Order: sequence, then structure tokens, then C-alpha cells
Amino acid sequence: MKSDLFDPPHKDVRTHAASGFVFSGAAQMTKILVQLASVVVMARLLAPADFGLVAMVGPVYAFALLFCDLGLSQATLQRPNLTAAQVNTFFWFNVAVGSTITLILTAVSPLVGWFYGEPRTIGLTIAMATLVGISGLGNQHGALMLRRMAFRTQATINIVSSILGLIGSIIWGVLFHSYWALFFGMAVTTLSATAGAGRPGPRQRERCCATALASPAPIS
Repeated sequence: MKSDLFDPPHKDVRTHAASGFVFSGAAQMTKILVQLASVVVMARLLAPADFGLVAMVGPVYAFALLFCDLGLSQATLQRPNLTAAQVNTFFWFNVAVGSTITLILTAVSPLVGWFYGEPRTIGLTIAMATLVGISGLGNQHGALMLRRMAFRTQATINIVSSILGLIGSIIWGVLFHSYWALFFGMAVTTLSATAGAGRPGPRQRERCCATALASPAPIS
């Protein structure tokens, strides 16, 4: 059965387009400023070799993320009639793919360490592999926000998660002065973005409750 919970609350495309431009632009500008602040601050807390170590594993992590979604987000956005069953299927498929990639990266992490001749990249590869699995949990939620044109909510999540990631990196860097500070910032950003995307907004909660009350379960 088709559900209007997955569609925009109203059909005024101009309003959605204008809000999307404003909020997406604000989120992008904030992310750029956060990245600049991260470079300036973390450069004072960590050694250049720490950045190089994370940069070694970065391409492996980015390559793995390419396969995490498998186009299911585009399917969610483009289907004219989207049902709850389809969303559920896409979600669990994303989770399965993300978990599989996490296991594969964990298994090949010794090869990464061998390739670079740097044993520390093994643990870092395994740690970043867990972020791929976490990302799989939020792919469908993010796609549904775009489908509902909830640009303000998405921009807020992106801004807050970026700032939290920066704060997490700084705290770890101040306490331990380790390359793990860079990973910790990535982890905080990924976790907060996934948690924020998976939390329904007030309108969605209200409509879900209304639907549940309108169709009560039989009492035996």
C-alpha cells in the first residue's frame, strides 16, 4: 500500500526548491568552515605523520562507501509510488550490504598494512570499516528526507553532526595527541548524522500516530 508519509507535506515545488537552496547552501558553508577550523586546530595538536596515516586509509574507506548504497537511495527518490514494504526492504538490504563490506574490509586490513608497510593502518582500516556499516543504517533515512524535501531538517543534521565531529576530534587530540583523534571526529560525525536521520520529525511522528489510532489492532 502506498504511504503519503514518504511524500512532501505539500506540493508547492517552488517553496521546496527555495528552501532547499537556502538550507543546503547554509549547510555547505558551515561544513566548509568546520573543515577549515579542523585543519587549523588539529594541525596544532597532531604531528604531520598522523594526518598521513589517516590519508593512507582514506582511499580504501572512500572506495568502500561507493558500494554501500548500490543505488537504492536513487530508487527511493525516483519511485512514483513508494510503499512501507519497499522502504523496509531497501533499508535491510542497505544494512546487509554495509555489514558485508565491513567484514570484507576487516578481513583485508592486514593487506592494507602490508601494502603501506605500516602496521598501524590495520587497526585504522578496521575502525573505518565499522563506519561503513553505520552509514548503511542511515542511507534510506537520508533518501527519505530528500524525497519528503525536508531540506531544513537535513541541513540541521549535517551542520550539527559536523560541529560535533570537530569537537570530538579536538577533545581527543587535546587528551591523547594521537591520529585516532581524526578517526574519532569521523565516527562522531557519522554516528550523529545517522542517529539524526533515523529520528522522525514532529510532523512525521504526528502522522504516524494518527495512522495508528485510525487503524487500531484487534483485541483478542
